[in-house]
Amino acid sequence: MDDKIREELLKYIGELKSLYSERSMLVMPTLRFAQEKFGRVDDNLIEEISRFLDIPAIKILSTARFYHFFTEEDSAKYRIEICTSISCSLLGSEHLYDYINRKFVDEEIKNNFSVTRVGCLGSCGTAPAMLVNGVLFENLNFERVDRVIEGLKSGKDIDKILG
Repeated sequence: MDDKIREELLKYIGELKSLYSERSMLVMPTLRFAQEKFGRVDDNLIEEISRFLDIPAIKILSTARFYHFFTEEDSAKYRIEICTSISCSLLGSEHLYDYINRKFVDEEIKNNFSVTRVGCLGSCGTAPAMLVNGVLFENLNFERVDRVIEGLKSGKDIDKILG
């Protein structure tokens, strides 16, 4: 592991230790930090986190694999997460998932976007919904999905794409 990454991780964990007395409480925020900062939570990061927290690597790995938002590979620039709860599914989220995946034949989209199905996003009243890099988009249809993807491709601020 690169010394700069190790140093940033150690500094962050040091700050957390002053907030939480129980080591196990440091796992989730440390994994979130690693995912946001480095774009992934791979085996090397798991081992370092394990060493710094003095918690077995298997416990950290099982936590990282349980939650969909931790990835072991470099993340795409834009991570699209389509809700597949019952409300979203009944209102067409599976069709939107397929629709977005068909767009992946476009090299620009394939190289910059990833799309995954996720459980409930807590937006049943405005289904179907999706997250793009943590930003929620609701009341989706094919036209709105196209507007989101085109906005991202053109470099618009995610928060301002649909108004």
